[in-house]
Order: sequence, then C-alpha cells, then structure tokens
Amino acid sequence: MAGDKSLGSRALPLLWSVTEGRDGFLHIFDPETKLSMCGLQLKDLRLVDPFIGTWCGACAAFKPKGINELHAAAERFHMATQEVVATLATESGVVSNSVRIAIQATAQDVYAFVELFAEAHVLATRASSNQTRHVANRPGRDLDADTFLEKRISPTEMGELVTHFEQSAPLMQASVHYAGRLMVAYKAMFLLLRAFQDALYRLLNALLGGSGGTMSAAQAPRNRVGVLLRANRPTYLPWFGDWKARRNQIKEGATFHLALPEHDMGVRFNVIDRRTGNLRQDLSPQPVRIAEVVTALEESTDVAMLALSIRGHVPN
Repeated sequence: MAGDKSLGSRALPLLWSVTEGRDGFLHIFDPETKLSMCGLQLKDLRLVDPFIGTWCGACAAFKPKGINELHAAAERFHMATQEVVATLATESGVVSNSVRIAIQATAQDVYAFVELFAEAHVLATRASSNQTRHVANRPGRDLDADTFLEKRISPTEMGELVTHFEQSAPLMQASVHYAGRLMVAYKAMFLLLRAFQDALYRLLNALLGGSGGTMSAAQAPRNRVGVLLRANRPTYLPWFGDWKARRNQIKEGATFHLALPEHDMGVRFNVIDRRTGNLRQDLSPQPVRIAEVVTALEESTDVAMLALSIRGHVPN
C-alpha cells in the first residue's frame, strides 16, 4: 500500500500537469476540481483509444480542418478591400484620405495576420497530435478514471503509467507552447477584425453623407448605416454583435482554453464572473474555430463590396 500511495502521489501531479498544460488555467481551481478534471481527461483518452488508428491517418499531414477555406476567404477579402481602396483613390472627394487610409491599413493587418493565424493552427495541431498519440499508447490502455481515482491499480501498473507520463514531458511542453501561441492568435484575430469593422463603418457613413463613428452605432434602429446593412446584408449585424461581445470579453480580461479535437481546434472563453470576480468557463456549445474566422472574413468582404455598390448613392 505504501507503494500505491507514493506512486499515486506522483501520478496525480503529472496528470494535473497534462490538464493544466492543455488548458492553461487550472491553477485557479481547488484540488477536488482538478481531480475531477483529471478523471474526465482519462475518460476522454479512453474514448480516443479505439479510434486512434483512423484518427492518426486522418491527421497525418497535421492539416487543420477548414484551413483551405480560410486561405480562400482571406484572398477574397484581400481582393475586395484592394478594389475598394483603388476605387476610392481614383475618385477624389468621395471620402476623405483618412477614411481610405484606415480601410487600407486595417484590411492589410487582417490579411497579413491570416498567414500567422494559419501557421499557429498547424503547429498546435502537430504538437497536440504528437502528444495524444503518445498518451493513447500508454501502458494500461483499458485504465478508466474510476479505477485510477479509487486506486484499484497495482504498484507495477501505476509505475509503468507514471514512467510513461514522465517520458511525455517534452511532448507536453511543446503542446503547451503551441497551444499558447494559438490562443494568442485567436485573441489577435478578434481585435484586428473588430478594428476593420469600425473602418468599414466610417467608410459607409461617409458614402451616405455622414462622418466618423464606429460600427456599434449601426446597431441603433434608425442609424442610416444600420438601415443600409439590414436591407442589403441582413446577416451582418447579428454576426457583428456576437463578434463585438466576444472582443469585449477579451478587453475585460477573458482568457481561452482549447477546444478539441486536434484536427479542428478552437477556443472557448474563460470569462470574468462579474458577481465573484473569478474566471468561469463559457459552457456554450459552440467554440470559436477556423470556421468562425472564415465567416468573419466573408461578412467583412460582403460589406466591403456593398460599399463599392452604393458609393455616390443614398439608399431609398
């Protein structure tokens, strides 16, 4: 029994380190919660085991789901915004130079960052896939959470398991590193795309005879830019409201934790609970993944093209 206790006390911190490394925020939870989360992770790994061969084959190239669609959407966005900037440059007096420069600068920021965002996804997918394959091939593959937590495991089995996890350290460190980069990439994408929306608003407002403002103003029922968008791009303002709300959570200190599977990674929010001041997990069913970034680029592209179509015309 002494051996059981010693090995168990070594295994728990190792399993905690796996979970903390993957999510990067468990240090704020109490030991009982950590223990439960480790149990859930063991159950998750057990579910992965029967499919590990098929899954590894599908992810052999470490190609995240939606990466081709991301690049295609980015190219459409780039072509549309370039056309807007070029057209405005040849039509002196339609909008001010500051409006045109803002569109150009914020669009370039978004387009340039897409490549870095995609790279962060590929590297995080590779690192996490390597770690998962190693852990899934661990000794005692039939070990479930209840067996572990109730310590119904022999000293030999526990020793093999602990040794395996200790050998996982470099893979875990790589997974933590690239997961961190991916989460920062999502934060940056929220901020850059949000900035572009304000530049879009100032462009649309100028084309309609106004000046200044931010896209938040378009959410008002009688705002002329909002009226234009509701009539011509009805999906845009609902999308913008959600994107803005999540960007605001980031401004207020929200952090991320990763959403799996590896081939379709995304992020979920850990938001500030205004009542307690502590972080809490956003348990909404839909994490933010590459697909949501593709949607953001498409919505932005559609509104940029709308600006081209209405320049010089006030909608009825």
